[in-house]
Amino acid sequence: MTEHNYAPTETKFVPLVGNSGYSEPYYQTNSIVDRLAEKYKSKGEFINTPAFVTMDSVHRYLVEVNGLDRAGNIWEDIDLAFFSLGGIPESNPVISELPDKQALPALKAYRAVGDFLGHFFKASGELIAASENIPHIAFPPDKLKDVPRRICIAMGQEKTAAVRAAASMGIFTDLITDKYTAERILEECAPKPED
Repeated sequence: MTEHNYAPTETKFVPLVGNSGYSEPYYQTNSIVDRLAEKYKSKGEFINTPAFVTMDSVHRYLVEVNGLDRAGNIWEDIDLAFFSLGGIPESNPVISELPDKQALPALKAYRAVGDFLGHFFKASGELIAASENIPHIAFPPDKLKDVPRRICIAMGQEKTAAVRAAASMGIFTDLITDKYTAERILEECAPKPED
């Protein structure tokens, strides 16, 4: 692996969602931000909260403590967002993080095809209102489109419906995926021969 020697920069890295419950550091947004900031000799800001919480009062407290409810918070003036896309609820690891164990049946009933930053959506590209009732700390979905460049990573053929829906929503400007997922998306989008 090539080691880069970057000059110090004024770029700042910030997490777009709270930390995962996984113990592995590569799933922790603060760890990712810290490593990027170190590599680029830059600054990192952190969110000291899990992504999902159990109660509205705890959610409000964590938003306030992290300053996410004030002007000048870490999510203002973002010019590039990098995030992943989750697939259907049955195979989505985010589901195991949800404090409400009734969330999975509810998301299945709403026919969720995926999520970005914990915001679940349907194949039509419509955000699922039920996901607003799942308290979590994440960049607001209505502000994501204001970010000039939005790079989404989604791999796995079970995510094709999510990728197509997210594309129709304009969630991302750039997509990183693998060959097999891309081929499946192209197959699904190809015009069907008339019978």
